[in-house]
Amino acid sequence: MGLALTNAWWVRTHRPEAASPPVTATPSASPTPEPEPLVSPPPTRGTTSIDNLTDVHDSVTEEGASIDISEPKATGASQLTDPIAQYIAKVRSDFAAHAKSATGAKLKVAWDVITATGPYLGITVNVSTVTDADHSRTETKSFFVDTVKGETVEGQRLLTNAARDRATNRLGTAAEDVRFSDAGEPLVVGHEGAYPLPASDEALTPAGLKISKAVSDKEDFAPLPAPPKPKPKPDGDGVDCSKAKCIALTFDDGPVPSTSTLLPILRKHHVHATFFMLGNSVAAHPDIAAAVAKDGHAIGNHTMTHPQLTKLSNDEIASELDRAAAQIEKATGKRPTLVRPPYGAQNARVLSVLRSRGESSILWSVDTLDWKHRNPATTIKRALASSKPGGIILMHDIHPTSVQAVEGVITGLKERGFTFVTVDQLHR
Repeated sequence: MGLALTNAWWVRTHRPEAASPPVTATPSASPTPEPEPLVSPPPTRGTTSIDNLTDVHDSVTEEGASIDISEPKATGASQLTDPIAQYIAKVRSDFAAHAKSATGAKLKVAWDVITATGPYLGITVNVSTVTDADHSRTETKSFFVDTVKGETVEGQRLLTNAARDRATNRLGTAAEDVRFSDAGEPLVVGHEGAYPLPASDEALTPAGLKISKAVSDKEDFAPLPAPPKPKPKPDGDGVDCSKAKCIALTFDDGPVPSTSTLLPILRKHHVHATFFMLGNSVAAHPDIAAAVAKDGHAIGNHTMTHPQLTKLSNDEIASELDRAAAQIEKATGKRPTLVRPPYGAQNARVLSVLRSRGESSILWSVDTLDWKHRNPATTIKRALASSKPGGIILMHDIHPTSVQAVEGVITGLKERGFTFVTVDQLHR
């Protein structure tokens, strides 16, 4: 019995004339727990401190919307920055779909290096979106590159599920921006500050624990792979197409067995062509794709399965190109940046996706219709009649009748003073 109740009982028992109403003790309210304290996020290092990590900047105005995007690129090691590029491409695609039509809409994407220790390179991507005067949004997402394993993971994947939930509840936002203090302590950064977590297996996955240890041990950074040495320039590289009658010979839909018949013909006439390859065909004939690259021909991406890109979503377009590019790179060691949309089907949205990926669409100016008539003489006649300086000839190495026409196309155009170059040479 509390003191207040004891005194009241004594008064009622010993001094009844002074008795007063019973006094009831009021339970004290439980104090509201203070939120766990936040700390200042660690400083970033900027974008110019890492060898072979460059900033690619694109600033445009589309349909009245301002788009300003910077993203990191590692020359010769694009697989390390591809996950970041894919995230930025999705951000741009979502903006185009949902916000770009608003008056004064703005999208700004920037990035920073947050750590470089051991084999680990940490990068944050900062996204700011404005749709109108009353609606704006910012988000930050981190990525960690393993320069030894050649892998890149999102920062949130370094946290256990319990740690992600704990940080999300405290910050009121998704735990996507994960960084490390100098002591290797994981910090989840939100709008109001950084939420510290223990550097233990309760908070960090095995991958996260490795990065934490590398940071706390202050390991020397294992650099990104050096850019590849330039390969010997192909024949015709010194040609000035502003003065010479340049023309590009291109082949679609291979490689196939008839491509192996075509290569000796091109070698015989010292012609380098451009091959737009299908991912499925490369997967079926990787040795032929490798032979095309070895002969010095340019190779472009013709998608994985030859769909009409204008009928696909942005993510589906990216998937078609990524899968084909992976097969081409696996077979040839080179990832293509030239793209020929199947059927020549493209629109502003398709071109925007390609631009966000650092790729270029290549169509044609001379259509031989070789796939339709399957007649070598007709193919030669159409090529000779329609070719002009700076032109691009469309043929298909999947048809033996097209391969049979190649020698006549080459000799006929050379007699008319044309110089054969690859597409990339044509546009230099």
